[in-house]
Amino acid sequence: MSQEEDVPTDATTLIYLAKAHAFELVPACAMRLIATPGVWREAVEDGETAGYPDAALIRGAETAGQVVRAALSRSEALEASSIASTHRLGQGESETLAIASPNGRVLVDDGRATRVAMALGYQPVSTLFLPVLAVRRRRLEGRAAKAVLRRLAQVAHVRAEAVIELERLIDDGGTQ
Repeated sequence: MSQEEDVPTDATTLIYLAKAHAFELVPACAMRLIATPGVWREAVEDGETAGYPDAALIRGAETAGQVVRAALSRSEALEASSIASTHRLGQGESETLAIASPNGRVLVDDGRATRVAMALGYQPVSTLFLPVLAVRRRRLEGRAAKAVLRRLAQVAHVRAEAVIELERLIDDGGTQ
C-alpha cells in the first residue's frame, strides 16, 4: 500500500503510542490516525489539564501529520450518539466508530469497542498489532518491531502470552 490510509482511532491508541514513544509506527503502517473531537478532548485536552506529558507528544504527532483531527458531520454525531446509547460505549469510541468507512479499519483497544466494531462490520485493530502491520508493509524490520511491541506492551500492561504471539507473527514476517 503506497498511499496512507486514514484510520479512525480511539484515545487509548494515542495515549499508548505517546507513552511508548512509538508514533514512528504510524508512517511505518502507511496510516494517518484520525481523531474525533471526543478522542482529542480525552487524549490531549484532558491530558494537558492533568499535566500528562503524553498530551504534548500527541500534539507533536499532529504537527508531524501522523494524527489528524476530524470534525463530525451532523449525521456522524447522531450515529455516534446512537452507538453510545445502544452499545454503552464512551464518546470517543462511539465517535471513532461513527466516522469509520464501511468495512474499514478502526484502532480500538477496549474489549467492548472491539466487539461492537466487529458487529458493525468494521475491522478493529489493536494498537499492539501495529508493529506486525509495519513488518507486513516491509517498513520496519523484525528487531525494531519487537522493541516497539515491548514498549507498547509495557504501557498497556499486556500479558506475556499475547506479546509472545505477536512476536511470533513478527518473526513470520507479519503473515498468517
